Amino acid sequence: MVEYVKFSGVERFYGQNNLLYSEMGILNIIKRILALKKLRREELMLKIFLKKKIGEVVEGMQILDKLLPHVHFKFKPYEKKKSRDEVEEAVEELDENLRLEQELEQIKMKLARLERG
Repeated sequence: MVEYVKFSGVERFYGQNNLLYSEMGILNIIKRILALKKLRREELMLKIFLKKKIGEVVEGMQILDKLLPHVHFKFKPYEKKKSRDEVEEAVEELDENLRLEQELEQIKMKLARLERG
């Protein structure tokens, strides 16, 4: 036995409206997926083209490297990195210098006050 449900005009309109919007959304999604597939194919082709061009450039650079004369430089040895103790000493010296500068400024301010008054 088959049962039927009767919809009023407003319910029918609402249902058809939602169904059409859903179909439109699905079609837009399909359209975007197809556009994405097309862009991915183009991307793959461009990557292949770029790889070929990079290979040509590398070959050209290898040929150029063989043709150009090689010059050997004598480099100075690298400076030894400062140890943690040396860095801490430098920071302490800087702090001490800052403290001396602050004391000098305070003395100058006191002298200026004495001269005024």
